[in-house]
Amino acid sequence: MYFWLYQAFYKQDYTMKFWDVDRFIFTFIDIGTAVAVAVALKLTRFRLQSREREQQLIREKLQSELQFLRAQTNPHFFI
Repeated sequence: MYFWLYQAFYKQDYTMKFWDVDRFIFTFIDIGTAVAVAVALKLTRFRLQSREREQQLIREKLQSELQFLRAQTNPHFFI
């Protein structure tokens, strides 16, 4: 990305100084893009894991309720 922005804003005879503001802006854009993608991936992964955990808890709750109801319909004196 920096390469295309560099060609668009700088001429061939321009030499970039070390403390050039434009250089820092372009570097910030490059690093900011990479960080934004990494954060988006991390948040997506976290959301999927929490949704999976929520579904697992619902399944466990339904299973325990079903076992409780089976225990009520099968009292010990029928055996």
